[in-house]
Amino acid sequence: MRRDYTRIQTQDLDGRRIKHLMPEEPPSAGMKESRIQLDKEISAPRLLVMKRTVEPFLNDFLSSVFNKVDETPATLKHIFDFFDEMAATYCSGSGQENPEDCAEAWKSNSLPQHYWVTTLTHPSYVFDMRQSRCADQSVSVLANMLDNACKKVIPEMTEDSSLNRVLFVKDLPGYIKTIREYYGGIARCPAPTAVELQREFNTIGQEFTGLFSRFGSLKLLYDFTCRDAADLLDAVAEMM
Repeated sequence: MRRDYTRIQTQDLDGRRIKHLMPEEPPSAGMKESRIQLDKEISAPRLLVMKRTVEPFLNDFLSSVFNKVDETPATLKHIFDFFDEMAATYCSGSGQENPEDCAEAWKSNSLPQHYWVTTLTHPSYVFDMRQSRCADQSVSVLANMLDNACKKVIPEMTEDSSLNRVLFVKDLPGYIKTIREYYGGIARCPAPTAVELQREFNTIGQEFTGLFSRFGSLKLLYDFTCRDAADLLDAVAEMM
């Protein structure tokens, strides 16, 4: 029995069967298989109802993130074009990964997986709120779905599959298509000019003026370079 099936447990008492919530703890060795199956049958419909409840909000969120190509910042378009160029250069040889898939993996790692998944799993970063355990579990399911969509991973549905991990399995192909179309739309946008990039850099710089120490940032870069100098030089040598 997995942890995901222990939210509701049953107990036979004086000829009555009592159902009650329990902490998520590993099941005891003497727990009956029928009771495990009953707990799973109770939790599955509840999860499906909850999914239908939050699905409109989830679709609105994904639409706001992936369906507004015309509002893409010039800096994001610039770095995505750079990923496309590097993938075409270094991922198109014999035995190498498909350049398009390689570029999409870099894009997903830099934006949806690094930023949006982190934002989903930590709503307290955006909202002035206390993140309850229930909210933490719920957003973890959504974040796992987005992470699978970015990696193009569709979990296999079996009798022993965790309900949380397969809850959106039928929706994943559509989400994967949405993300790929988002990257394709950005690729078709005209490349930003140097003036547009500089203007956006200046705006970003003004917004964060005084919030970061220039010398502190340089010190962190120096420490990073010194620590990984050998690996960096080896990587540069391989590309030469």
